[in-house]
Amino acid sequence: FTSRSDATVRFVLVPREGKRVLLNGSPMERLVDVVGRFPVVAISPDDHRITDGGPDERRRFLDTILCQEKPRYLDALVRYRRVLRQRNEILARSRSLSGSALESLLAPWTAELVRQGSLVTRYRIQFLDRFGPYLDEAFARIESVAERPRVRYRPFADLEGAATDDEIAVRFERVLEERAQAERERGLTLVGPHRDELVLYLDDLEVRRYASHGQHRTFVLALRLAQYYHLRDAVGEAPLLLMDDVFDNLDPDRIRIFAELLTSDGAGQTIVTAARRDLFGDAVRFDGELHRTIRIEEGRPVPVTTTPS
Repeated sequence: FTSRSDATVRFVLVPREGKRVLLNGSPMERLVDVVGRFPVVAISPDDHRITDGGPDERRRFLDTILCQEKPRYLDALVRYRRVLRQRNEILARSRSLSGSALESLLAPWTAELVRQGSLVTRYRIQFLDRFGPYLDEAFARIESVAERPRVRYRPFADLEGAATDDEIAVRFERVLEERAQAERERGLTLVGPHRDELVLYLDDLEVRRYASHGQHRTFVLALRLAQYYHLRDAVGEAPLLLMDDVFDNLDPDRIRIFAELLTSDGAGQTIVTAARRDLFGDAVRFDGELHRTIRIEEGRPVPVTTTPS
């Protein structure tokens, strides 16, 4: 882990070559190498997908936090996805292979799928146990009602009482055996953490199905606020907070909550995009010392006057 005070990171988009990352002026070979070294929480208008989108959106939210907090999780997830691709390629050819040939090809990939998938699953279960109190506190700060937020992990098998990688692996292997024929018919791996679900609740009602638009918005903001405080405690440093055009959609009370976060003693570096500076009122002083304004017109920065226009 490298403190941001000790390093300068640049992300560059090179035409026809894609993204590049430079650490203290030196290029990094892989984008994945920067994950977790500089904790980041990004809030954007697309965050509604976490509560009203498909399971992959909620898995992505979970993975984003864990990959920054636990390097071993990032390694296991990368390995799991690589094995999953290989196993799916073999299953896609299952109709052209005999039973014994298919089993011979699948066996080593299945063993590695179970090994890495069990590790991924254990980390997810342990994380959600720790994350609950952060979500409770964040929701209470944003919303005064007595509803209680809850996140339930729905894995590929009943894992009640399975606390270790080996115990999870036994359940994983059993379900793979039960779904073996279906996998061959579909040509696809049907079991594993890549198909798991996070179910979000307010009290006993599932958010995705029953929450109002306002409740969705509140839950998403609470998730992001909880993510910020959880990462700050987990890595020992305030994350870089990126807020992309979200203040226009917030009421004054919620703008105040995030403005207080930006100006608190424990806040880290923050980058905010907004169409209007007056949304922050007197909560944030853009004096050029702690909080600086960069104005963009037609895609280019322009000088900023002392008073907002």
